[in-house]
Amino acid sequence: MKSVKYFLVLFLAFNILGCDSSDNEPIFVLSKANLIGTYSMESMTLNTKTTTEVVSGFPFVVNANSVGSLFQVDLIFNSDDTYSIKGEYAVKTTTTSIGSSPIVNEQIIVIDEAGTYAVDNSDGTISFTNQNAELLTGKLTVSGISETKLLLTQFVEEAIPSLNTTIEADLKISFNK
Repeated sequence: MKSVKYFLVLFLAFNILGCDSSDNEPIFVLSKANLIGTYSMESMTLNTKTTTEVVSGFPFVVNANSVGSLFQVDLIFNSDDTYSIKGEYAVKTTTTSIGSSPIVNEQIIVIDEAGTYAVDNSDGTISFTNQNAELLTGKLTVSGISETKLLLTQFVEEAIPSLNTTIEADLKISFNK
């Protein structure tokens, strides 16, 4: 009899917890119309890994982890397919490699970029075009979007054969609208 009561309580608990109110919320899709507006940068991380094959074939790896703070940066998406990102923020970068103590560098980054953008809803990306851009460049994946948030990610891997080097970069940026 105890097992019947136990299963009845479990059944009721699953039914109560199984009701999800998010089914009634409208889905916020990536589109130019939903993107237009002004966003404030909330967070930024950039992790890089540089691997160089030395003469003996032994890989030498340098990792750099950058974390932003003190954001005073605005990203503006305009209806004419142009964007601008301006302001400044602090970045603390910790660089590590085998056999060395970590090196910590802190700096203020001043950003003033503008260019064009294109939304691709089929793969959930925004392509930024500006040949002189340092932060928002190329195709970034929209890993989250809502009426008040925009989360962008980008993973890039580049080989430099003349230096026997491969660079991997993983960027994550979030904005509030």
